[in-house]
Amino acid sequence: KELGIDMPRAMQQEFYRLVQAASEEQQTEVGAMDIVQGFCRAYSYGESTNSARIVLGNGSTCVPAGGAHPDTVMFRGDVVVAGASLLLEGFAATGLDAFMDAVQHVFGLAFYIHQNETQRKDKDHFAGFVLVSSSATLADATWGIGVDISLDMATIRAVVSAVNRLVDGGRIDISTLG
Repeated sequence: KELGIDMPRAMQQEFYRLVQAASEEQQTEVGAMDIVQGFCRAYSYGESTNSARIVLGNGSTCVPAGGAHPDTVMFRGDVVVAGASLLLEGFAATGLDAFMDAVQHVFGLAFYIHQNETQRKDKDHFAGFVLVSSSATLADATWGIGVDISLDMATIRAVVSAVNRLVDGGRIDISTLG
């Protein structure tokens, strides 16, 4: 509630497990501020993105002018992966799919989105929540969150958050990317 977001129920359960593990590790009850800071660290949210290994800079989605297919959306954005700055560009039917196309084209990585929810965070921002895995199964699925003034970009930032969790958990190796 301190962050102005309402996590989907399944994401709440995932985060509860993280809080429970921290509480057991510290052998004490975890305070409210520690919970907020833990959330920000775990999901690379807000100013706590220093540990993120993939950072999405400026990015946008649009329908390209004069395109042969008027229902094609383009994603174009800067991303830093393991310290290397790259330009991503992808095309698909939605902004999210265009981003996924760019990631697959540039890095050869395919991610699967099992659940995707969005909400208005405040009058100027959207929050996106996605459940992402590196395979078609839910075996390594994890949640991510993103906030942006654009609905598409909030969801794309949520994918980056989830992918960073997969990287941090050792489920994806990005050391050779970029």
